[in-house]
Amino acid sequence: NRSRLYGGRVMSKTLIGLMVIDAPHSALNNAGSEAGQATENIVVVKSMQKGRDSYPYVSGQAWRNWWRSTLEQEFEDWKVSPITRESKIAFTEASPAEYDDDDVFGYMRAQKKATLTRLSPLKCSPLIAIQPQRPTSDFGVMARHEGDPVPFEHQFYGSALKGVFSLNLNSI
Repeated sequence: NRSRLYGGRVMSKTLIGLMVIDAPHSALNNAGSEAGQATENIVVVKSMQKGRDSYPYVSGQAWRNWWRSTLEQEFEDWKVSPITRESKIAFTEASPAEYDDDDVFGYMRAQKKATLTRLSPLKCSPLIAIQPQRPTSDFGVMARHEGDPVPFEHQFYGSALKGVFSLNLNSI
């Protein structure tokens, strides 16, 4: 089906979806260590505050990375754009006609003389817990080496997380 003209404008075709992930006993996108913690070797979950409540979340960037990795692993003919690193910048080939991930996920290739960009046809929100959570702290040790075990602390939660996404089919 082609896009239809409406009032002189082309109607876009956009797939819009809601994703819910059941995440029992999980820590899907950690924030790393947190300043002011009692111990130095702790990994906390990412969470946002709304009033007094705390909601664990997965960033949109992490969610997009999951999609990218899954497409690469599950589809043999999925073409991944090679990454080039120059000093402090990294960029893909910026070729959506040749590489599927440049097409779906967009890119920005900013070099000294020119910047080449493609807005991502895939957009997504963070995945946010549907109910407030108090992450549970757990303790463990790394003991697969010579000498004393190294203690660490990490957090996890149990919740369903929800997020929305859209895919502009006209741009793919």
